[in-house]
Order: sequence, then C-alpha cells, then structure tokens
Amino acid sequence: MGIREAKVAVLDNLGAPKDKGVLRALLGFLNDYRRFIPNFSKRAHRLNQLLREGQAWKWEPKEEQARRDLLEAIKAGTVLQLPRRDEPFTLNTDWSSMGMGAVLCHEVEGEERVVAYASRSCTATEANYSSYEGEGLVAVWGVTHFRAYLQGQRFTLIIDHQPLLWLMTNRSLTGRNARWAMRLQEYDFIIKHHAGKTLQHADGLSRNPPPALCFAGRQRDGR
Repeated sequence: MGIREAKVAVLDNLGAPKDKGVLRALLGFLNDYRRFIPNFSKRAHRLNQLLREGQAWKWEPKEEQARRDLLEAIKAGTVLQLPRRDEPFTLNTDWSSMGMGAVLCHEVEGEERVVAYASRSCTATEANYSSYEGEGLVAVWGVTHFRAYLQGQRFTLIIDHQPLLWLMTNRSLTGRNARWAMRLQEYDFIIKHHAGKTLQHADGLSRNPPPALCFAGRQRDGR
C-alpha cells in the first residue's frame, strides 16, 4: 500500500517549513504513513527535536535532508511481509538510553523479511537503566507489543546483550527483574544473542526519542 505521489508533490512544492506550526502539520501527515517507513523515528529525529519546548527554530540543511528523505521513503511505498501463522516469528530487540526498538520478522526462503517495526522513547527513569536492565525492558516491551502475533506459538527472541541471557534464565530474581520474568512466562520462545551491529534495524529504531510506535500488517498491534 502506498499513497498518491501527487499528494506528496503538493507538500514538496510548499518548500521547507517556515515555523513550528508548519513543521508540526508536516509531521502529522508523515506519521499517518510511518508504518510503511523503516526506521521512521530515526529519520524524523531531527525534525521532532525542533518541536521540543524551548528549542529555537533553526532550519538547516540537515533538517531539509531529513524532510526529503521521509518524503522519498513514502513515495517508495515500502512493502512489508504479511504475517503468516504457519511460519515461525523472530523478534529482534534493542535498547538505548534514548529509546527502544523491536522488529518482528519471518524467515522466507532463507531470507529475513520484516513483518512489523515498533519503537518508543524511554522515560527519564528508563534512560538511566543499566544496559542489561534496558535490554530486559525492551525484551518485555517488544514481546508484549507484538503479543497478538506471538502468543500461543514458539518464536525466537534475538538480543544483543550477553548478560541478559543469564537474566532471562535465572530463577533467583527479585523486584523488577522478577516481574519481567513472570510476564515472559506467558510465551514460548528461545533466546539467541547477536551483537548490536548485526541488529541494525532494531538498533536504528532504538536510537531515537519520539514516543511512538511503528507497525504494519492488518492485525491489531498488540499494545
């Protein structure tokens, strides 16, 4: 699914936003189609930063490049893999102090195909988590977010923080970690570790602040 290029061309012809009101309207439009744009939050990061309270208005070449990149991505009409219940899912997750990213995938003919993207910003408290706590948080959040796809079938959870393997299998947990472990007991999954550099799609989604979600497919998003 895409949108008519003529609609994008109208926005293109308006030129660069002159103030926050115009930029806010542009981002409102782009957000309607974010589920078709991989790494939307990262790509829109510079534009969202301009809307922060107290941020002075300053439109520079990097902001213009971000605007053009997003419009071109919409024109490209990214197509994602529709979910298939007969194929096992893989969930890639990544955490940073700025945000969390999760990517739901199928393996089709030996190739990883994205079913859905999701991301959100960290709260002030979450931004101060240690790396292994942050990776625990994003694992729980990602699985919960995509529960409509994952509940009731076996899947693979791919993480990029080795100590989290211990955290997820330890039977002597307390506090927050114990609560996370209990929530994950509802699901049937195996854990695999890959370095962050091999999880670029999830890593990219985690490196951006907007508190929003990107998802695709015709099922509910599982929030």
